[in-house]
Amino acid sequence: MAVWQWSIYPVPRVRMHEFELSSEFRNVSYEFDSIVWWVDEPLDRYVRFFDERLVRDNRPYAKDQISWGNVDKNDVSIGIDGQMLEYMSIRIDAREPAELLSITIDLANAYDLCIYDFSAETFISSDAAYIHNAFENSKAMQFSAEPAAFFNDSEYLDDINRKNKAKLEIK
Repeated sequence: MAVWQWSIYPVPRVRMHEFELSSEFRNVSYEFDSIVWWVDEPLDRYVRFFDERLVRDNRPYAKDQISWGNVDKNDVSIGIDGQMLEYMSIRIDAREPAELLSITIDLANAYDLCIYDFSAETFISSDAAYIHNAFENSKAMQFSAEPAAFFNDSEYLDDINRKNKAKLEIK
């Protein structure tokens, strides 16, 4: 993922209720990947949704994935396990966000999804105002607005180093 990409994961709102999670901006203190989000969700409807709006990107190295867009810019990926939807990720280029941001809002509202903001570790309601606000306050937008200032932010760099060190200590 590039620093100018806002990395988000749509998830079914119904699964959030099963885990008693709020759909409004809420910090999560558990491992996002530990929940099986897409149980009983039909893969074909999401593939159809993106096929109608974006150009597919055939990635021969990713056999268990269907992708649209460009990995370095605006990108959508659906992980598959057989015919089951395993995950959905969206990376929105902060330099050219309009189309994919709009598609993401349409997706969330059409299928009652919430958005998990990977870098902020928060869930976002499908309401367009919440999604726009989260995007405008994302690290990707901060970088796009002032790249030099972004990398001079020692608190941000310290946070990255803390997270990486914690990952290494777990292993």
